[in-house]
Amino acid sequence: MSGGVSASKVLDPVVLFGSLSYGYTLPLTGLNQRRGSSILREVHSGSSLSFSMGFAYSLSYDVSLSASFQGSFNDQSRFELYDTATGSTVSSVSGSQMSGIMNFALGVRVSPKTIANVNVGFGMTELSPDILLGLSLPIDVEGLKPSAGN
Repeated sequence: MSGGVSASKVLDPVVLFGSLSYGYTLPLTGLNQRRGSSILREVHSGSSLSFSMGFAYSLSYDVSLSASFQGSFNDQSRFELYDTATGSTVSSVSGSQMSGIMNFALGVRVSPKTIANVNVGFGMTELSPDILLGLSLPIDVEGLKPSAGN
């Protein structure tokens, strides 16, 4: 189960934006998975919290810049195992995880209806990718969109 909220505010020529979401996973019970000499019986996943914030700045009708930060936190998970060698139940706990990425983008209008975006992102935590590069262009495939006469 999860829920979230996002918001934006236009302060011409700047747009501020942000989002926040929370996720909770119900425990998985009744499992019977062999793990070496143990049997996994239950998994209690940790909750998660994600957020992002940033701004976009219009330099002109044809060029815009944006910067944003996205982060997420996943709480620790607990695993219940039945040890067949000793006949006892053992709990194992995973550590919590945090990820953060700083993104920068440049948007350029290449035609009256088309904007090309180039972006670069930098990982800010140990679990994040070191660098992300991206290029996005709208693709118009003839025959896939309905004709104007129908």
